Amino acid sequence: MNNINKNGKEEYIMKYMIERTSESSKKLPCEEAYVDTYMRIDERATNDPKKLNDMLDRNNWYKLGENHRVENGHIKRDFEFKGWFININSLDQLNQFVKTYGDIVIYQNYENPDILKIEIYDDYRE
Repeated sequence: MNNINKNGKEEYIMKYMIERTSESSKKLPCEEAYVDTYMRIDERATNDPKKLNDMLDRNNWYKLGENHRVENGHIKRDFEFKGWFININSLDQLNQFVKTYGDIVIYQNYENPDILKIEIYDDYRE
């Protein structure tokens, strides 16, 4: 997303999904976070919903979600969800975020690979 700053210069805003290792996704993960919608992609390792093992999924595949499709031999559909997001405008701002909140992990969101996710790594997981 592009934005014009107060000096009239165009700057690029990087939008990240944000969460904490230690908290539920329903709690505010940091002061800068805001709620926004995103598309969660439901992907199954078959090229036809009729091949799904679960009868409920097989019968309701096209009734639920939107943008039903086959990509790389897998069936996919989209669902709109809400999640926490932050905007990072520069590497300096990302560095300041780390100084404020501690260690972070940045990774591709498994629910939608087009969305990068920042996890504030404030508790042990693995």
